[in-house]
Amino acid sequence: SAMAIGCFLLADLIPAFNNLGFVRELNAQITLDVFRDPWLYVYFFGFTLLVGLLAGLFPAFSLSAFLPVKVLKGLSQIRGFSALTLRRTLVVIQFTLALVFIIITAFIYRQVNFMLGADYGFNRDHLVFVELQGVSYPLFRQEMITHTSIESVSASSAVLVGGQTWQRSKTTDMKSNLLIGILAVDEHFIKDLGLKLIAGRNFNLAHATDREAVILSEKAVKELGFKSPGEAVGSVVTFEEQHPLPVVGVVKEFYFRPLFSASRPLALRYDPTWFRYAAIRFHGEQLPEMLDHLRATWRSFEHAPPLRYVFFDDHLETEYAAMRDATRILGLAAGFAILIACLGLLGMVIYAVETRTKEIGVRKVLGADVVSLVMLLSQSFLRLLAIAVAISVPLCMALIRMMLQDFSKRAPLEIGPFLWPVIGLLALAMLTIGSQTLRAAFANPVDALRYE
Repeated sequence: SAMAIGCFLLADLIPAFNNLGFVRELNAQITLDVFRDPWLYVYFFGFTLLVGLLAGLFPAFSLSAFLPVKVLKGLSQIRGFSALTLRRTLVVIQFTLALVFIIITAFIYRQVNFMLGADYGFNRDHLVFVELQGVSYPLFRQEMITHTSIESVSASSAVLVGGQTWQRSKTTDMKSNLLIGILAVDEHFIKDLGLKLIAGRNFNLAHATDREAVILSEKAVKELGFKSPGEAVGSVVTFEEQHPLPVVGVVKEFYFRPLFSASRPLALRYDPTWFRYAAIRFHGEQLPEMLDHLRATWRSFEHAPPLRYVFFDDHLETEYAAMRDATRILGLAAGFAILIACLGLLGMVIYAVETRTKEIGVRKVLGADVVSLVMLLSQSFLRLLAIAVAISVPLCMALIRMMLQDFSKRAPLEIGPFLWPVIGLLALAMLTIGSQTLRAAFANPVDALRYE
C-alpha cells in the first residue's frame, strides 16, 4: 500500500519539481515515467522489501526469544519492549528535525520577502530595463525621452542587482590587486537612479577626461586604501593593466548585487561600448502608454531583434526564485517530518495507555479525575517535546547565522519565526497525545480492571 501511494505521489511531485525555477534554469528536468519504466517498479519493490525486513526483524527476534507465557501476559512484561529509551530518543529526534525544518522554512520565506522589499540604495520605483541588443542607445534615448509617460532614460552595462563585469584594480601605492565590480553607465544614470554623490561630481562630457574616468563606491574607496572619499577624488586607478583612470567622484554605497551575496566594491565607468541596457523610469499611472510607446519606438529601428525588457521588481523575483523554491522543498520536507513525528508519538501514546490500563482503572476507582489522569499520561511526552524544543531552537539560530553570514542585508532575527512553529507543532502534538489520553481517562474503570 505504501509503495502504491509513493508511486502516485512521485507522479505528482515530478511535474512540481520540474517547475522549480532553478530546475528550469539548469534545463535539468526529470522525465521519469512512473507508469512505464519497469525498472522503477523493481527499485520500489526492492526498497519496500528491505524496509519491511528491517522493520520486522527486531520484534520478530525479540518475541521469538521469550516463553509463550510471557508473551501472553502482554508487551509490558517483555524487557525489549518495556525499555523506552530508544523510542523516546527517536521521538525527540523526529520532533527536533520537524521543528528545524519548519523554523528554517519560515525564516527563509521571511528573508526572501525582506529582500524583495529592501532599500537597495537607489530609487527602484517604476523602473524597467530594456536590452539594447545592438540598437543605438543615443537614438533610442532620443526617441523615448520625448514621450510624456517617460520620466528619465539612462544607460548601463547590466541590470542592477544582477550581473556585472569584474576586473582587477589597484592604485599607484597598492602592491596587490583588488577584485572590483565594473558597471558602465552614462552621465544620466546617477541622477536618474537616485544615487547620492558624497564626494566629487558626476560624469560631465564637457570634460574630455571624463570619457575615461571612474566614480567609486564607498566600499571601493575603503578597500583601495583611501582614508576618506575626498582623498580618493583626484587620484588614479588602474584596471587590468590599462592606463590609469582618474577618479572624479564617490557615490554612497548601494546594493548592485543580490542581497544573498556579500557586499563588494564597485566602480562606475563611462564607456558607451559596454552599454547593453537602457534604464527607463516611467510615470506609474501611465504604464500602458509607456509600453505602447516603447513597442512603437522599437519597431521604428530597422532589423531590430525582438524587444526584450524586464521590470525591476520582476527581475528581483527572478533573482530570488531559487530561495522561494527552497522554501517549497523545505516546506514539503517539514510536512513529512511532522507527519512521521506525530505517527511515532501516537504509537508511543497508544502503547503507554495500553500498558497502564489497569493503573488507570484503579486510580479512577480511588477518585482520580479526568484532568489528573490526562496529565499523568501526558507528562512524560511533554518532557520529550520540551527537550526537542530546547535542542531545535538553539540549533536553528546557529544554522540561520551560518546561512546568512555572507548576506549583504539580513532580516532582523525576531522571535516570530521561532515562536509560531513551536506553538503550532506543540498544539499538533498535544492533539495527538490528547486523542488517546482522553479516551483512556473517560473509559469505564470496570472494563479496565478486567484487563487481565
